[in-house]
Amino acid sequence: MSNIDFDIVITPEGKQREQHESFLVGVSAWLDSTAKSRGYDNIVSCASYANSTDAQFRAEAAAAVAWRDAVYRKLYELQANAPEGVTTLEQVIDLLPQPQAFGWPV
Repeated sequence: MSNIDFDIVITPEGKQREQHESFLVGVSAWLDSTAKSRGYDNIVSCASYANSTDAQFRAEAAAAVAWRDAVYRKLYELQANAPEGVTTLEQVIDLLPQPQAFGWPV
């Protein structure tokens, strides 16, 4: 009789799924911290200004939404075709679109 607890066996697929979930949480935190640095509670709060009557808030929201969409699109692409040697959140973030490329207004 085996002493292996099959409920805790870690498969390569399970490890990859855990890593993907970890990256998703980390990228979400990165988006939120970037929005916070601009005075918003989080990325969702910033995006909620998309229909604002204030031109600056509306422009920042448009940039945030475009950036967020591009980040998640690229993240899902990376998860489907993981580059060799990319194993940390920092490496993943380096491969994602950066906020300054989306014209965050001054």
